[in-house]
Amino acid sequence: MTSILENPLPIWIAGAVCATFAGVVFAARRNLASLVALAVIVLLTLAGAAIERAVVTPREEIEAATTGVLDALEANDLPAVLALIDPAAKTVRADAEAAMPQVKIDKANIEGTLTIELAPAAAEPTAAVAKFRGILIGNTRRGGATIGYRDQVEINWVRRGDQWLIDGYTVYENGKPIEAAGRLRRGVK
Repeated sequence: MTSILENPLPIWIAGAVCATFAGVVFAARRNLASLVALAVIVLLTLAGAAIERAVVTPREEIEAATTGVLDALEANDLPAVLALIDPAAKTVRADAEAAMPQVKIDKANIEGTLTIELAPAAAEPTAAVAKFRGILIGNTRRGGATIGYRDQVEINWVRRGDQWLIDGYTVYENGKPIEAAGRLRRGVK
């Protein structure tokens, strides 16, 4: 059910197929019942698409939060980044507070597909991992050296109330985890 609420394409395809059949029946019979059936199918398709648009699933919330943190990074907005980090995640907060003032980020984005794995839960999920190939391009503020990153990133999200917050992250280089913020603190490319 949630997959239908995360992607409107099945709704539109089913509506188009049913409307086509109803249209063929209406063209052949030219009666009120077939016209009403066509109208009902169109209305149900529009209602299904409206419901899909209105209902925001946890996966869609995490997707929005992930793009939100990347937008905040690209805007070099440390307070906005910190607002998306769980207050209990002291290491993540310390990494952001230490690394962000040292770099001017020109581009922070997702390259390819964003995969979101929700932690199994009885009702609403309270934890998730967003996995994607990240791209980050910028310059160091001291010296202006160009920095770049293009590899796998995993962001751990935790639900606090009605908001998803960053609980941890792992940055990879050639398939191996690295300490990216530590490298910036030491001045290593």
